[in-house]
Amino acid sequence: MKIGDYSELPLVDYDRPPQFTWKDFYNFRNHVLRVLRQFGTAGPMGEVGLSADSDDEPQFKDDHVDDPDFFVVDDMYNEHNKISVVECEPTAIRPGLLHALNEMLHEFPDWWISFSLGDSGLKVSSGTILVGGRRFWDCGSPQELEERCSKPVDFGSAEEISDSMYRLWLKVVGGGIDSDFVFPKAQSRQWAEAIDSLVRVRGWKPNRPLNSMDYEWIRDDLHPSIRVQAMARFREEIDAIPPELISSSIGNLEKDAGIVLAHMSENEQIRSYCKEIATLLDAIVGRVDSRETAYWWAGVIRATEKPSEAARKTLEAEMRRGLAHPRSKVKLASVFGLANLQVADIASVVDSVLSSNPHWAENAEFSKWLGTLRAGHKVYPSRTMAMPVN
Repeated sequence: MKIGDYSELPLVDYDRPPQFTWKDFYNFRNHVLRVLRQFGTAGPMGEVGLSADSDDEPQFKDDHVDDPDFFVVDDMYNEHNKISVVECEPTAIRPGLLHALNEMLHEFPDWWISFSLGDSGLKVSSGTILVGGRRFWDCGSPQELEERCSKPVDFGSAEEISDSMYRLWLKVVGGGIDSDFVFPKAQSRQWAEAIDSLVRVRGWKPNRPLNSMDYEWIRDDLHPSIRVQAMARFREEIDAIPPELISSSIGNLEKDAGIVLAHMSENEQIRSYCKEIATLLDAIVGRVDSRETAYWWAGVIRATEKPSEAARKTLEAEMRRGLAHPRSKVKLASVFGLANLQVADIASVVDSVLSSNPHWAENAEFSKWLGTLRAGHKVYPSRTMAMPVN
């Protein structure tokens, strides 16, 4: 199998008529499930019966799996991208898996399986594997690729972020790189990889600027220390950053914070970084919509995926401190974060903040959502629901 990188992804012409039906997609997905089940559990939704009429809705069989090793997305992306998306841990890419998928894919020319591995990605077709992220730099064979998936990424030594690279990071994390933007000279391998990716993505959409979601193309190339330094500088310079750029950056800042935290193992390092995350929230509050800050801690926790015991304890301590913060937005972010952490006393937490903020109960929809959190759920609120503003 040939190993390449994401620059070799074929372009999709979305102006063409639909390229396949739902039966084509689910037939392919069924085959993906069957191969993956040789190497672990796959789901959660099982196979789809293909005997239904083409005008009917797809019907899943009863082979549902809770918490599978391979989360195989069950929605059809569109009628143009011949792709099945799989989310899993890198360690789930076991020896022999890629060979087995390659054999199956010979029956499906032009179809791809896209693996999202958290810190990197793989796209597999018949005879080709395309990779993205630092984990797979200079990877030469499927066997080496599977070996790298069996262990943590070797990030190597840290480097200081230069002013020009910080300015580039800021441009990417909040979106806004258009066709006229001149990229600075890369200062190291990681920035060369990142800039190559950004140039490629910009070429895919020549009439539109890159938005904040395009940060995903370079996030996994950047050393965790770069992301820590960039976040700290963002906080230090926040008075000079336009509110709209702060707003568009929040999702990426949350995700970076969670991912970096997940890589930390030293207790003192974890405590220091969680305090930095809390300080950044305090700096952002008042500059953006209350809904965006309400999701802050929940977004960080979700990005860690499975926080270590040390990270969990430190996150909980920071959020409990946030419950006494003078700003309602920080209190609310703390409540929702503790709900996402599923602390045992979440009912008491909600009762306490309602007692100290009685005006919160005046909004029936908002109060109902808090009641849902109080019952131990971690559901996100309606996008139309009003939230505390101070």
